[in-house]
Amino acid sequence: MSDPAYLRKLKQYARTQFGNSDMAEEIVKSLTSESDRGAFILAATSIEDTLEFALAKKMPVLATDNAARNELFGGQGTISAYSDKTLLAYALGIIDGRARKDIDLVRHIRNACAHSRLPLTMNTEALVEAVKAALGEQTLSALANHEPATLRIMFIVHCAELASYVATGRRRLPLEAFRDELRQQWEDEAKAAAEREPSQNK
Repeated sequence: MSDPAYLRKLKQYARTQFGNSDMAEEIVKSLTSESDRGAFILAATSIEDTLEFALAKKMPVLATDNAARNELFGGQGTISAYSDKTLLAYALGIIDGRARKDIDLVRHIRNACAHSRLPLTMNTEALVEAVKAALGEQTLSALANHEPATLRIMFIVHCAELASYVATGRRRLPLEAFRDELRQQWEDEAKAAAEREPSQNK
């Protein structure tokens, strides 16, 4: 018996991946309104999605054979688990040993956020300690403070940077990525203001 249409539609929407969505801006904005748990799950999932796309690039047949791709990555697929994707990406040279360790720690944080029966927020000591470990001493020492809100933002940036590394092979510290993002935002705003100015002077 097949699922009713509304359930099929919901499942299809829920399976939409970060790297396969034209809603990237909305997804990023939604992280700000999510709980700590929700934001961390989504941020960590962006890495998993990028791992899948990077692995699929190494398997050209999957570009046209959706059934084979689903056998590998879907549901009970051979490499459907986050840990399996990470290990295979490492084995194929897509990521290095350091990135594998970083991604595994993010995965453990994601799993705790997804499965903990107890409340889990950035006021929970165990989660804060794990997030600090994920960020590393170099990033932590460069932060002005270690307030929960600051650590939350930097962990999300850390996940985004790991996803970027998986996709491009280039790596930056989370703080560098955050500064680059702020710089780009300032440049875009300055450009938009300059474009508005001539029309206002007419």
